[in-house]
Amino acid sequence: MTDPLQPIRFYAEDIVQTVHEPLLVLDEALRVVTANHAFYVTFHVTPQETERALSYELGNGQWDIPKLRKLLQDVLSRDSKFCDYRVNHDFPQIGSKTMLLNGRRVFQEPGKARLILLAIEDVTERDRANRANQEAREYAESIIDTVREPLLVLDDDLRVISASRAFYGTFKVTPQETVGQRLFNLGNRQWDIPKLRTLLEQIIPENSTVEAFELEQEFPTIGSRAMLLNARRLQRTNNTPLILLAIDSMRSPCTPLEML
Repeated sequence: MTDPLQPIRFYAEDIVQTVHEPLLVLDEALRVVTANHAFYVTFHVTPQETERALSYELGNGQWDIPKLRKLLQDVLSRDSKFCDYRVNHDFPQIGSKTMLLNGRRVFQEPGKARLILLAIEDVTERDRANRANQEAREYAESIIDTVREPLLVLDDDLRVISASRAFYGTFKVTPQETVGQRLFNLGNRQWDIPKLRTLLEQIIPENSTVEAFELEQEFPTIGSRAMLLNARRLQRTNNTPLILLAIDSMRSPCTPLEML
């Protein structure tokens, strides 16, 4: 008699073998029933040394993790699942890796053996990139906070991403009322100057710079000031454009009569 579910099983097996993510199918004893091609390639192992082996005895015992074993047993007994369980391990063939594991029961006919599908995602490079970006961000922010010149970092919508301590001190504002706001909405909209808006909006599409833009403005807390603004586009690894705006030569404007 032809098994009516056989085409579905073949379909599911084709999916398992096609995906790029390493996958294991485990039985109730947590023994490997099958693994996909991505698993063998990723961990440099063969079907002969993998199939029918207990999952926690694979390789050099790198999967022998008490909490993971409990999670897998809970999947069977409680028909539950787990997501993004993090494993850090030094694997014998591929070195130190960080893996995210996701497990769930596989649908089976009543009376059939219970199975678990275990998906493994290698996030080593992603974590390394995130750490590098965080270190670069902290390094850049430490430079910004060190210089005496007021600085703003704007996104492509001219919204404030960060500001230097000098900016907060000079303009007597707080991070809460600055970060996340569009430049032209800051304070009483004292930065909403048509010529400045045009200059900044040209930086993103033209990858240009603004040098020594003269600006005189009345500020609500510090009075009238004359400034020189410099702006340039910042390069980022994810290609998201940012603008660094430097505010220089802060001084009270004076007329020739006052200078005599």
